[in-house]
Amino acid sequence: PIMADLNWRPPGWSAKPSTPRYLLITKEGASTGHLTISDRALLFGRRVPNEPERGTVRLDHDSISRQHAAVVHSFQGETFAVDLGSRFGTTLNGEKMPANKYTPLREGATLIFGASSRSYTLTATPPAAAAAKPRAAAAS
Repeated sequence: PIMADLNWRPPGWSAKPSTPRYLLITKEGASTGHLTISDRALLFGRRVPNEPERGTVRLDHDSISRQHAAVVHSFQGETFAVDLGSRFGTTLNGEKMPANKYTPLREGATLIFGASSRSYTLTATPPAAAAAKPRAAAAS
């Protein structure tokens, strides 16, 4: 559920995906993790709680608006992105997105918020152990 103090709300046609979608995060060509879209929407912004499991992702960058953009899943099974009228915009596959227009995202679509160097690529494939970097065994 999106937090009550935020004025953006997922649209009425949004729904939880039957299988999660993922946003793979890259910075300067290196993978830095992923976000799971398992609820109706993920809201990105500079002044939102950093609680992806509750639908909000905080981006600490000067070019990010308080409520910058959202990725929304529809009950028909499609995934959409919307720029919420942000000052520095959102790019989809290198093209600036129009403000407040829900745009369908295809597998492999890449989003960049503002002038951030991080990119977010949509996939239905779970970021499996194959993509994970080997870690030292935990001391037990």
